[in-house]
Amino acid sequence: LAASCSAAGDTGDRPDAGAPGEQTPAPAEAVTETPATTQTTLPAEGTGGDPAPGNGPAAAVDGECSFLTAMNDIQNSVFQIILDGPGGAELGTAFSIGGSEFLTAAHLIADRTEARLRNSVADFPVTVIAADPVRDVALLHGDEPAGEGLRLLNSDDIGPGQVVASVGYPLFEEYPPSITGGLISRITEDRDLGLLIQTDTPINRGNSGGPLVDQCGRVVGMIIEKWFETGVEGLAWAIASNSLEAAIADLRDGLTPGIADGTLQAAGPSPPVVPAPSPGTPPAAFLDELAGLVEDIGARIEAAGRDFDSGDIDAATQERLLWELAELADHHRKVLASDAYDLGDSGRDCDLARRTYARALGWISRWAGYRAAQVWSPGEYDAEVAEALRRSHEITAEATDHRQACATDP
Repeated sequence: LAASCSAAGDTGDRPDAGAPGEQTPAPAEAVTETPATTQTTLPAEGTGGDPAPGNGPAAAVDGECSFLTAMNDIQNSVFQIILDGPGGAELGTAFSIGGSEFLTAAHLIADRTEARLRNSVADFPVTVIAADPVRDVALLHGDEPAGEGLRLLNSDDIGPGQVVASVGYPLFEEYPPSITGGLISRITEDRDLGLLIQTDTPINRGNSGGPLVDQCGRVVGMIIEKWFETGVEGLAWAIASNSLEAAIADLRDGLTPGIADGTLQAAGPSPPVVPAPSPGTPPAAFLDELAGLVEDIGARIEAAGRDFDSGDIDAATQERLLWELAELADHHRKVLASDAYDLGDSGRDCDLARRTYARALGWISRWAGYRAAQVWSPGEYDAEVAEALRRSHEITAEATDHRQACATDP
């Protein structure tokens, strides 16, 4: 089964990100440390890549860099992210991108608005500026500056066979960060995530949100998931740096539904949740209930528009309802990817249906969010609304196909 690479409580919201727009990743073996025992000077790969605005210098100097020096230089810019959870602290990784801004995976954040960052030299609270559940990127703001941060390398300067390293905090609250090495296996395009790096770098729960760097310590991507399955090894995924830059720009501009600045505060009680399947529950029955939930949320979004057009509700009420529905869809997307919703050995199509429905709910949340933004700005966001609606229908149809195949599994 696919799962994200965060520690206890990391629910893994992007299980669909293996092949472009389809599979999810995640193998689970112990991470092998990569500390160099001798200082080796390596050619600086991709030296033509310009740093993203606001990012610090790379460890490359005059076309050469030391892997050992680079890893030592970046360690203090990588943090363990600590989040409150019902069963205790939930752990993952985040890293500084300069000033007081930090980056991590959105599936770690879920619906939280604050967290804590810690490493060998610092320990401080952070606020969630914004999170994009579809692209799985979250932007954080710290209460204290974190220096120049890590430099993002231009994705045009990376390719299969390149040596990379993951820097992060797998499994435990131990410092400094763990460093493991591998290669870029291939680079693909995912419809939701953008440019996606597949790597054989050893990854474990807790690495989600951490940087994947080159030999000079420059960020080539952010770890989001890996493939966990007996007999499967060396399949982990990272969002490539150019896609990260695009997501960061949108998050800074507030263009993504899901901002944790009060914009999406929903009124009323917490939304209902589809009950997790109990032992013995046929997967098809659970998926039928899930399909009904997806259809119901979509129908309520449409109804909010009709009620406003007919004069049954005013603009303020319509906006509130749409934001609540955006949160409702996103809430179910998050819990649906949790371990409680694991369908066990029910078959590939059953689990793909569950994960694809979660993906559809992410787009439904976006659809409702952009519809809400249109209430006071008629004519704006038409393209965004149309795209979110198209993608939600398309992905729901994919989920339906998997659900029907699941029902016929022996």
